[in-house]
Amino acid sequence: MKLVDVAQYNHQQSLNPQDSSPSDTADWGVTILPYTPQYRLDFKRLNLEWITAYFSVEPLDTRLLSDPETYFLQPGGAIFFAKCCMEIVGTVGLLMHPDGGFELSKMGVTRLYRGRGIGQQLVQTALEKAKSLGAKAVFLETHSKLLPAVLLYKKLGFCTKPFPNGRSERYQRADTYMVLEW
Repeated sequence: MKLVDVAQYNHQQSLNPQDSSPSDTADWGVTILPYTPQYRLDFKRLNLEWITAYFSVEPLDTRLLSDPETYFLQPGGAIFFAKCCMEIVGTVGLLMHPDGGFELSKMGVTRLYRGRGIGQQLVQTALEKAKSLGAKAVFLETHSKLLPAVLLYKKLGFCTKPFPNGRSERYQRADTYMVLEW
């Protein structure tokens, strides 16, 4: 089977939310890379892809995606990318908040490559980074209709909890707050 045929088949598979179980990404030649400025536009592109498919872009999205160095890297966080078939196909950010808390943020995999374990590999990399920075917990805010992502987070040990102040103070779209503690 040619690569184009595989990609078309996998694209059809990725449209089915039931087909989101991870497979071995090593077969796909996926490499996880840390942020470098050459990937800045990929960070924005990949996140706008999922945000605009399900929601509308909020002011915080615009700030974070327009200046990832200031909001993610300078405070001590990280951004990672998944590279497959010579293109950047996924990303995840780790925000370090002023109080020392860590947030998993802006995780997305382009539609063609979903359901192949790339998101899991990205999240695991970000969690390893958080641990290496001394994090005792990582939280995230998401929406319950992003079921494959929510199931991935649960699989990795995140637990759903009430929002600290009753609701998200950052995103109108967020209806789910999850925490992973070590």
